[in-house]
Amino acid sequence: MDNVVKTSNIIFLLIVMAGFSANSQALTITPSDCTAVNNCITSNSQGGNDRNVFSPLLDGLDLLYKYETGANGEDGSATLALSYETTVATEGPDDYISATVTYQGGDIVDCSFPCYLTVKDGNHQPARYLFDLTMNGLFWNGTDDLVLADFWPGAGSISNFAIYGTASPIPVPAAIWLFGTALIGFVGMSRRRELS
Repeated sequence: MDNVVKTSNIIFLLIVMAGFSANSQALTITPSDCTAVNNCITSNSQGGNDRNVFSPLLDGLDLLYKYETGANGEDGSATLALSYETTVATEGPDDYISATVTYQGGDIVDCSFPCYLTVKDGNHQPARYLFDLTMNGLFWNGTDDLVLADFWPGAGSISNFAIYGTASPIPVPAAIWLFGTALIGFVGMSRRRELS
């Protein structure tokens, strides 16, 4: 009986791990997405904050994740600061040419509701980008890597980026629930046979 339960548990864990690794992809966002799809707004405003510049789109949304390049790193005041981690690539000491946001665990950004990414340099034009992550080919599921690339190449640097929206617990796929329920049923049947 113990061997059946151990084997079933191992099989279940392997299936769960395979399901998560199979779904892992990346969403790459570049300035050219601003012209390719209709879900981006630019601004030449270098001062102020994202909420002032992109009002009313960001009104009522939570700051879920923010990263300041350079020495500051992740903004601990953002709701999901512990759910994501960022790595950046540089061409020089202060020339941040790309960034990759990786899901670490916990609650996620839920882009089935309004969900926006802002990217700012502040010294070049356009100074800011705002991408809608809910539509037109840029839908982000909150767990895939989010890659920012080719912003101000050779002329500027990503100074910060932020994600605004609604937080949600990570959804467990229906197939895992179904498999887990079946596994519990098999364990129950095995125990029942053992008691007979």
